[in-house]
Amino acid sequence: MYQLTNNQLEISVKSFGAELCSVKSTQTNIEYIWQADETIWARHAPNLFPIVGKLQNNEFIFDNKRYNLSQHGFARDNEFVCVEQTANVLVFELTNTDKTLACYPFQFKFLIKYQLADNCIFVTYSIYNLDAKQMYFSVGAHPAFNCPLEQAE
Repeated sequence: MYQLTNNQLEISVKSFGAELCSVKSTQTNIEYIWQADETIWARHAPNLFPIVGKLQNNEFIFDNKRYNLSQHGFARDNEFVCVEQTANVLVFELTNTDKTLACYPFQFKFLIKYQLADNCIFVTYSIYNLDAKQMYFSVGAHPAFNCPLEQAE
């Protein structure tokens, strides 16, 4: 688990899926992110790539070849590498593998940057096409928030 802390917030991000798992106020200790109850929903804030949503029959055709790609793509279910860590920045990277190429025929680099600034978290997605052909994709996030917000005791 990777963490960033400033005078107002503390965040935790795991390398699996580069998923934001915790956002806490350092002033009140209030947790803003859902804490992944397996019986309800086992995720916190998954990153969605190379699709957001679901394909009909979980498949698409590209260059006359059929590919199977599950709902919201594969980024959330892959290990990212932390390529940068500073006092207020974390950057995670996912690149294509033989496994991703089997369901998504593009060479890519996907970076997710988390940055703390006062009481704000900035999340930046950068996608690089490392292929000679045009690459089709969508990217998004699926954060779950705690409701109602309650101060920890």
